Amino acid sequence: MNKTKRLLVILPFIALLFGCDKKAKNNSNTTKPVVTNTNNKTNSKSSTKKNNNGLLHYEFVDYDGTILLENDVTKGTTLSTSIIPMPDRPVEGEYFYYFTGWSPSLNRTINSDVTYTAQYEKIKIPYEARSNKVYFGYYPQSQVTDDSIITNLNTLALTPSTNNEWVSYEYYSDNSTEDYMYFIDLDTNNDSRSDYRGVYFTNYRPKKTTYMANESNSNIDDYSYLKETIYWFKYEKIEWDILKNSDGSMLLMSNLVLDSKEFYPDHNNAPFEHGGSEGYVNSYKLSEIRRWLNIEFYNIAFNITEKKVMNLSSFSTREHTQSSSPVTSSCKDYVYLLSDEEINDFIQTPSNRITSATSYAKIQGISEATGNVNYWLRTPSDGPNTLSSTAISSQYVSTDGNIYYMGTDYTDVGVRPCILVKA
Repeated sequence: MNKTKRLLVILPFIALLFGCDKKAKNNSNTTKPVVTNTNNKTNSKSSTKKNNNGLLHYEFVDYDGTILLENDVTKGTTLSTSIIPMPDRPVEGEYFYYFTGWSPSLNRTINSDVTYTAQYEKIKIPYEARSNKVYFGYYPQSQVTDDSIITNLNTLALTPSTNNEWVSYEYYSDNSTEDYMYFIDLDTNNDSRSDYRGVYFTNYRPKKTTYMANESNSNIDDYSYLKETIYWFKYEKIEWDILKNSDGSMLLMSNLVLDSKEFYPDHNNAPFEHGGSEGYVNSYKLSEIRRWLNIEFYNIAFNITEKKVMNLSSFSTREHTQSSSPVTSSCKDYVYLLSDEEINDFIQTPSNRITSATSYAKIQGISEATGNVNYWLRTPSDGPNTLSSTAISSQYVSTDGNIYYMGTDYTDVGVRPCILVKA
């Protein structure tokens, strides 16, 4: 069976984890996401070039001639990467500008007078905004019910036993991954974007990674999905709610729960080390859900052009600790989950937090109550400071819109991703 896609995600996530720094703080307030921007732009449009006493002059100039940074230095001086500007050209109508680098190509060692001019790629905005909604990116959502389409897709896909293009989800059963549930993506119109996702399973995904994979431990059979049958789901534009629109960026959260995922596939209450950091299973920086959001979901939902309109979000999240000193981790991600404080701020009324799930999330085993579903937050449990509860639990929004906590190894809790895009 072809598992290449699984193997390609390991190294990028190791690098991703280095974007988190643990630090002690005097309070537990969570910093809201902001756009990473080191723009040092000034209103100056004339050089102060001196060239006195054998000094060399360098300057960084934006598209409109504005000088972003300049100085006189001795020959051979190497500029620190921290001072290099990151310019940001404003959106113009239906187009935005993606910074591609400097002309001439940047050489941080100054050996002559040099002027670096910012270069941009002009791209049509790849999303549609209507009222308080944005339609952006694609993900499998609605189940295909047309018999003729299903027949054609089945003919193309065959089954995992006869076509090695099927990929195992490598879902858990009794604490270890097994090959019993598979998917395949088909691009039927040759536009380099998947149109349908097929799902096939030989056993039912359990509600917890510690349970055995069988019908009695699963929610999948509650939606009438049967073993050894291919079910097809259509890739559709993702509908996003606008949580905040300011400073040239929109903070978005998916309107529906798009998938069902464990926070971390373990419930051990001992701290562990991973990627150079130490934490508990409810540490968001170490979590499986964070890895999945920023590698698998990010690469499935967005193409190259769409990724160029997404901003890197900087945020902090509380950490579980057995000491009396509150601890937070600072992270930078393109896709992430809200904290408890953020959802209380952005959506203050519990009833407005209630949402439902896509059909695709249902075949992944999400738990549903009267049409509503639970979904994860990134904050660990705020219960009693004991290893038996808070070290292995994370907070989530319940079907009634209120916030509770449960074990990190539950697989039937939904995912509502958040992203930051240019506005």
